[in-house]
Amino acid sequence: MKRIFLDIETLPVKEELWRDLQPELREDFVSRSKKPDPIGQNREEAHRRTALSGEFGRILCIGLVREGPAGEDARVIGWDERGKRFHEDEAELLRELWNFLRDFDATRDLLIGHNILDFDLRFIYQRSVVQRVKPSVELSFRRYSSSPIFDTMQEWAKWSRQEMISLDRLALVLGLSTSKSAEISGDKVFDRFREGKHQLIRDYCMADVELTRKVYRRLSFAE
Repeated sequence: MKRIFLDIETLPVKEELWRDLQPELREDFVSRSKKPDPIGQNREEAHRRTALSGEFGRILCIGLVREGPAGEDARVIGWDERGKRFHEDEAELLRELWNFLRDFDATRDLLIGHNILDFDLRFIYQRSVVQRVKPSVELSFRRYSSSPIFDTMQEWAKWSRQEMISLDRLALVLGLSTSKSAEISGDKVFDRFREGKHQLIRDYCMADVELTRKVYRRLSFAE
């Protein structure tokens, strides 16, 4: 049996593509902003919101840890170790991910993440379609099941739609150290990316994966 822990970091659509989007598409994201937008002050927020959309957002990196009989394998897909930065080739990133998952056995193995059903895996599948990268394994997105996908958010809430707990809050509940800091969190990834702080984002992504491992062990009473 293999356990694969996964977390993704995403970015908004590139600025030049954002400008090229049809006005009604841009306005759709503006309308989802939190505040009224009488003079356009939420256009930046609307652009940022595309990072949550598999339609227009893009995957910057995927943090992975695989536990299995052959030992442990940890990596960040999308990271160029030689250049110490992200290569930003989403199609290549997706090909590497599906190659990594090629021997995943849905009858035996587990793919584990926090909100992985409604965000990470959904986003990955949508971007795979956009980038024309065929998945190497067909995963079932069925609900109310802990295999082959174990969603720590759903397992904590027991599938209640009224208890959408963040990984950071769940860590606090369980007495675990958060992966976030004053400098980096999910909503600050784009800012840090613009500043060229790629290593910080890479380390944050892996910290989320490691925290998810700890949460999983608590939820499964493994420790």
